[in-house]
Amino acid sequence: MSFDALKDNIQREKEIVSKLKEVFDMPGVNERDLNKKKELAKSLMGQLVIINDSFPEILENIKMVKELPKLEFVEDKWEKKPQKETNLVSVSYGSDDGSGKTNITIKKRDKDRLLKEVNIESSSLKKIKKYTRVEDEKPVMQFKKPSKYISIANRLFLKQSINLSKSDFFISLRKEIKRSNMQIMLSSYLSVIFFTMLLSFFASVLIMIFFLFFNLSVLSPFILVVSENIFMRFLKVFWIIFAVPIITFLLMYYYPGTEAKSLGKRVENELPFVTIHMASIAGSGIVPSQIFRVIVMSGEYPHVSKELTRLINQINVYGYDLSTALRNSAAASSSEKFAELLNGMSATINSGGDLSDFLKKKAESLVFEYNLNRQKYNKVAETFMNVYISTVIAAPMILMLMMIMIKMTGFTDLSLDFLTVVIISSVVLINLVFLVFLHIKQEGMS
Repeated sequence: MSFDALKDNIQREKEIVSKLKEVFDMPGVNERDLNKKKELAKSLMGQLVIINDSFPEILENIKMVKELPKLEFVEDKWEKKPQKETNLVSVSYGSDDGSGKTNITIKKRDKDRLLKEVNIESSSLKKIKKYTRVEDEKPVMQFKKPSKYISIANRLFLKQSINLSKSDFFISLRKEIKRSNMQIMLSSYLSVIFFTMLLSFFASVLIMIFFLFFNLSVLSPFILVVSENIFMRFLKVFWIIFAVPIITFLLMYYYPGTEAKSLGKRVENELPFVTIHMASIAGSGIVPSQIFRVIVMSGEYPHVSKELTRLINQINVYGYDLSTALRNSAAASSSEKFAELLNGMSATINSGGDLSDFLKKKAESLVFEYNLNRQKYNKVAETFMNVYISTVIAAPMILMLMMIMIKMTGFTDLSLDFLTVVIISSVVLINLVFLVFLHIKQEGMS
């Protein structure tokens, strides 16, 4: 029993120490998760103490040389002297990971206490594993295959795109793609631009052919046959062949910059709440590099998570230290405020300052700015509501009355149907402009 008991106890203690390390590395940050960790750690520490108490007596029973049996004279004959009763007992119980039985030797008085701690450990571990499984469903990084559209574009234009991507003309486009988190290489994006321009060229040819023989009208019939000379008509519409591909190129060239600005606004809207969350995590004593992983795993901040995923990859994939990863992510960020936060965190970590205190103060200023922006948005919405009422409701009625009076007086040859179409189209267009504007402003504040 002696050597085997010592071996089993040491093995169990190694398992407990390994589990304790896993517990302390777990990223739980709210009160529920912290309570689970504390309960499990307390149970493991209790088992460690019980096993340690058994070592002195186990070592006493270990003999390097096998002892001869001790005899005593009883009733005119020699008999083996009974061995001293031991206070140790062997305990066997199922392993919490289902790998088999765990055998240890402890003092008899600690048996019930040990089984109680084992039950607590098993219960707490199930809860934490459940939490971990939910967490694992949200990986930090996912790899996706390129779409068929991008694959076709790369087959046609990749070689030319790689050569062009090295030129200085596309340096700004490379930066905007990185800031917009589009997850596409510059060479592939150039291939997409060229392939889209090719498709737009064929579309422009079809559009030019249509307008070569037909024209559009706001009144019925809406499509009219052109009666003028075809050569003169061609001189009027041939520009479509060049205009459509050029407009396509400009739209796609400036799209990453527009996407970066839009993403920056969304990041800044989430930033006050993210900073509060990070401050609470930092106050719990967690490792600074794990703060960002917890934020990404929470799934509550989708736009900030894109920025933080890049930061985590800087550490885990490229092997940068935390301070360097913070500065690199700040340089590539789509939001100036978020870049300021990352640079501030880098400076605080390098100077040995209190990160939790820095994040709390930063959160206060960001929340204050957020409230001011909300108030400005409400005032702008009120102003545009008044403009909308006067422009879309009152103005068309007045304009319609004026048009009817002008028509009755005979000052114009325009038909009443044409005037009606113009007014209705104007109202629809104004409504669309207002809806787009309010949607953009609301998206920036949501």
